Formats: sequence, C-alpha cells, structure tokens
Amino acid sequence: MTNAHSAKDWFLKAGQEQDVAKHFVALSTNLKAVKAFGIDESNAFEFLGLGRRSLFALECHRA
Repeated sequence: MTNAHSAKDWFLKAGQEQDVAKHFVALSTNLKAVKAFGIDESNAFEFLGLGRRSLFALECHRA
C-alpha cells in the first residue's frame, strides 16, 4: 500500500481525486479497501485469498 499511496500522491499533483477511479487498477482480496482508496470497481481484479505465495493465488477474476 505504500507504493499505491505514493503513486496516488504523485498523480494528484496534476489530477483530481475523481480521476483516480479511472486511471488506477487494483489486484486485491479486499474490494472494500479498493473502493475506499478511490479505485472504480470495474478496475478491480479480485483473487482468491489462498495466501500470497500460493501458486493458486494467481487465479484472478473481474470483481
């Protein structure tokens, strides 16, 4: 999340808060946090919470 916040801060120097929704994407198991961050649900890719080091964690789908 540190990198995401840094990227968002950099982006907001020239963009608007509402622009985050269409210019950022997320890969997460926590869609509530994705929305709170400002990313549009259509730009969120949810993956199975089988552990981040699991080979099967790479299986993802559109939220």
